[in-house]
Amino acid sequence: MDAKLEWRPNEQGFEDAIMCLTCKYSASERRKRYSPHYHDHIEMLFGIDGVATVIIGGKWYRLGKGDLVIINAKYAHDVICEEGECEYHVVKFLPEALYLQGRSLAGIRYLLPLWQKELDHDPVVEAEKMSGSGIDSLIREIMEEWQGRSRGFEAVIYADIMKIFVWMIRRREQSGVKRAELTSELQSALGCAIEQAQKHLCDFSAADAARACNLSYSYFSRSFKKAYGVSFSAYFESIRLREAERLLLTTERDITDIAAAVGFATTSYFIERFRISYGTTPRAFRENQKG
Repeated sequence: MDAKLEWRPNEQGFEDAIMCLTCKYSASERRKRYSPHYHDHIEMLFGIDGVATVIIGGKWYRLGKGDLVIINAKYAHDVICEEGECEYHVVKFLPEALYLQGRSLAGIRYLLPLWQKELDHDPVVEAEKMSGSGIDSLIREIMEEWQGRSRGFEAVIYADIMKIFVWMIRRREQSGVKRAELTSELQSALGCAIEQAQKHLCDFSAADAARACNLSYSYFSRSFKKAYGVSFSAYFESIRLREAERLLLTTERDITDIAAAVGFATTSYFIERFRISYGTTPRAFRENQKG
C-alpha cells in the first residue's frame, strides 16, 4: 500500500507546528486502520496501555506501556493494534519549531538529531531504559499543556521536547556514540562566521561566512555541517526568520518592509519560508500573538 502525505490544517488553514493527541484502537479496527502515511513532523509516541505495532519504513516495532518511539520526519509509518486494545500519546512537531528557538552554536549542536535525514539508531526506547529519566512526567506535562492551552503553552512544550532529546543525546554518548568535536581553532573560526551572520542579515552568504573564517568555501561548508548537523544556509535562514519574528511582534512595520529588512529578495518568498517554519503566515502570526 502506498504511503500518503498527511496534512492537517488548523482553523486558519495552516498546519500546526505542534500537535498532540491521544489515540486508542482495538484489534477489530486493524484492517481499516492500516494506512501508512508521512509528514514533515517528527513524531513521538508514548505507550499508555496495551501493545501496539509501529511500522516505520517497512520495519515493525513494538510499542508497549511506558515505551517511547521516535519517528523522524518524512518516514512512512502507521500504528496498528494486533490484539486487545492499545492506547498511546502522540506528540508531533516540526523540526524548525525547535530550531528557531535558539541562535547559539550550543543550541545547534543539541538540535543535531532533529536534522538527521536518516535514523542511525533504534527508534524505540523501552520503558525500563527510561527508568528515573522523568520522561513519563515530561510527556504528561506536554499533554496537559496542550489540553489547557494556557498562555505560553508552546514554550513549555518546546522545553519539554528539548529535555527529552537532550536525555537521548546523553544516553547515546554514554553508550559510546559521540558527537563531532571541534578543535579550539575551528570553533573560534566558525564562531566568527556566526557572529558576522547575525550582524549582517541582509547581505551575507555562505561564501561571506567562509571568508570571515579565513577558510575555503568547501572546507567551511563541510566543517559547519559536520560540527553542527545543519548547513550554514539552513542556520542563516533560521536567524533571519527569528529576527522577522521579533519585528512582527515589536514593531508595526509592514510585511514587505520586514521581508527586506531580514534579507529576503521578495515578499512572497519570505511568506513561503515563514509559513513552512512557523505553520502560518507572518500576518496571521502577528495577529495571533498580539491578540
